[in-house]
Amino acid sequence: MLCQNYIRKVFPAKYQDLQISDHPDLRTKDGNIGIEVTSAIPQEEQEGLALACEISYIDKENQEKRIAYLKKKGYEYTKYVMSHPSRSYGWIGLNYPDIEKTFCRDFIHAVEEKINSGNYDLLPE
Repeated sequence: MLCQNYIRKVFPAKYQDLQISDHPDLRTKDGNIGIEVTSAIPQEEQEGLALACEISYIDKENQEKRIAYLKKKGYEYTKYVMSHPSRSYGWIGLNYPDIEKTFCRDFIHAVEEKINSGNYDLLPE
């Protein structure tokens, strides 16, 4: 697991013995520390990014089909750039909006989904 390796590099003393687990996704061998891994990027956006990354490696006919598919999904793809569909983030003025109306909402929803799925082992850390 890629994130397991990153965590070990950044915090080698504390997380050297991380193992892949479930609920939480990673835990130390002694069972004292658990880490839940999630992505705040919505599934449909992950799909769009993955498809765009492969375009330059496939034949011309399939490139055109994939670009048309991305366009249908709201993405604009060119040889060097892919723009995402508008998600209406941002605000004007000094009054901050509800956090659900900012770019944080994807993160909040990802965490809520994980928490609400339940069945987590309670660990000291």
